Amino acid sequence: MLAAADRIGFYAAGLIRQRLEAQAPVRRLGFVLQQRSAPFYQALGAALRDAVLDNRAIRGQPVIEYLDDLTPAAVAACLRRIGSQADALALVAADHAHVTRAIDDLHGRGIPVFALLSDLTAVAASMCPRPWSASRSLALPTRPPPTCCDARRTLPGSTSPVAGSGA
Repeated sequence: MLAAADRIGFYAAGLIRQRLEAQAPVRRLGFVLQQRSAPFYQALGAALRDAVLDNRAIRGQPVIEYLDDLTPAAVAACLRRIGSQADALALVAADHAHVTRAIDDLHGRGIPVFALLSDLTAVAASMCPRPWSASRSLALPTRPPPTCCDARRTLPGSTSPVAGSGA
């Protein structure tokens, strides 16, 4: 409706936009990235922040953490800490049992976790039956969707699909 109102130059399009934005659910989206000093991760963090803030389906609040200590224990601790503040979480990390356990803990609390730029064994299944054999993608969910390649993953308390979920 808003797009149509904008297209025809409807005088109250701004009011429609304000009402829709006010009704959008607040969602805190957490991101655990590596080394703030790396230009790639600086750019990735900025792009993720902008994408969350620009998304009109939610009133997004990005929580971005850069890790210089990439030990599995430090990554797992950060996942748990950020997971306690976020509605969903995405990360770049090496595969390790500590990281997998932290992801499993978050999943058990109903917090979706997505792997960014990396394949994790916690990615039991994703949009493809065997994500470890698929080419790398920007985001693979770390838990299986209801059916392969035809899933709509949503955040808790929302009917809006999570970006990058294939919905």
